[in-house]
Amino acid sequence: IRLQNSSLIPMSTQPLNLKRIMAKSHLRLGKWNMRGVLGKENITDARDNFVTATEYGREWYKAWHSWAKINYEIVLNYKHNKTLPTISKQRQIIMDGKKLSSEETDIYIATTYALSAIRGFFKSIALSEKTAFQDTLRLLTLLFEFGEFPEVYEVIDQEIKCVKIDYWLQVVPQLIARIDTPKHMVRKMI
Repeated sequence: IRLQNSSLIPMSTQPLNLKRIMAKSHLRLGKWNMRGVLGKENITDARDNFVTATEYGREWYKAWHSWAKINYEIVLNYKHNKTLPTISKQRQIIMDGKKLSSEETDIYIATTYALSAIRGFFKSIALSEKTAFQDTLRLLTLLFEFGEFPEVYEVIDQEIKCVKIDYWLQVVPQLIARIDTPKHMVRKMI
């Protein structure tokens, strides 16, 4: 289920209270869609709800955390089961003028979800009032798994500057454990 914006007022001029209510409503709908409270579990609608929550709550940790986490979970699902929720629609992706094989398509799509998760985690960590240890660990997992892809490396390289050094101090043991990774770009980032 998706919440339709019945307001004809552009989002940028809406009162702060309305934005907050819309963000919370979309966040709640996203959680319900993920749990199947509204009928059957619907990851696509949940993703749409969470991204809309980030649009209304641009500076709200919970919206960004939920957006990042759903993309992260989609990536983990792909890693373990080799399936993506929207794979049937995305089999026809064409890149550089050639049709990709099924495996290449899946990796491309998983990387797209990983990029959304990475951007979302960086934003949620930056907005966190407390430590965002779990988000930082999830971000590292994505770095170690997808850091060799140039577009992932670039996003991490740009966004890393937005996070306070204190957050990285929490995960020094994890960084040290991966310092000898065979992935050159990941090693360079560490």
